[in-house]
Amino acid sequence: MDNTERRVKLVKRQIRKRQRRQAKCCICGLSVLCVLLSFFLSAVIEKKNGHMQVYVSGMYGSVLLREGAGGYVLLAVAAFTVAVIITTVYVRYRKKRQKKWRKEMSDA
Repeated sequence: MDNTERRVKLVKRQIRKRQRRQAKCCICGLSVLCVLLSFFLSAVIEKKNGHMQVYVSGMYGSVLLREGAGGYVLLAVAAFTVAVIITTVYVRYRKKRQKKWRKEMSDA
């Protein structure tokens, strides 16, 4: 009986390891896709608008409106990327905290 329980625990542990590996691979793939999308959009904006610098003493938003909405799109993509990173870090932290709490509860 003890041998069967030990085997079941080992199988469950291997399943959890595989699920973590798959989740990590998925997160890494999505992160790379996000970065590539950001580079692509910045290249498209630069190609469309050309490479020029405009110096304005105030009202930065008026500079963006002068050239179109490209700067806003780039800012939105950057904000989305940062939000994805923050969310991923928080989810990992929460899972680690729950795992630690469960381990403490099972040891008690």
